[in-house]
Amino acid sequence: MVIALACSSCATGHLVDRARRWEQPISYERAAIVDGSLSVVYVAAERDQFWRSLATRRRVATVPLAQFAHDEPSVEAALSVEKVRVDHLPDDAEPAGTPVHLHIEPEEAGEPRLFAPDSEGDALYLHPAVLTRKWVEPWVYPLLPFAVVYDAVAIPVLLVFAPAVIIPGD
Repeated sequence: MVIALACSSCATGHLVDRARRWEQPISYERAAIVDGSLSVVYVAAERDQFWRSLATRRRVATVPLAQFAHDEPSVEAALSVEKVRVDHLPDDAEPAGTPVHLHIEPEEAGEPRLFAPDSEGDALYLHPAVLTRKWVEPWVYPLLPFAVVYDAVAIPVLLVFAPAVIIPGD
């Protein structure tokens, strides 16, 4: 915080950037299909704004398979990752149902689909972006008023230009 406040730039933006986290699957441990949903146990790497690995965690999620029924093999018609519904379960949950083998890498390079069976039909491919999560750490919120006041006093022009960036989002 002290370094962000000492810099002559947007302290609020730098503070929020410091609190951003991304969590992306690095491997699938187990998967099972039950009641039309794919349950996945996976290891995810948590990363910060500089893409440094902060931790790895075991995660569990279910993905309803019906949403992939119309996923087309062409890039233009493919289901977008933002529209995929994923239900995250407690990290100690175990998948129940029919076990399946799940790949984290596509069988064919450039596979545009988020979910697909392999050519033999005995394994599935689930794009890691489906299970990727992003958030802002909660410790940043109590500090935001101080950063906003600093920005208003140190760089008042930000009061004019910041809404153009903050309101639409980044």
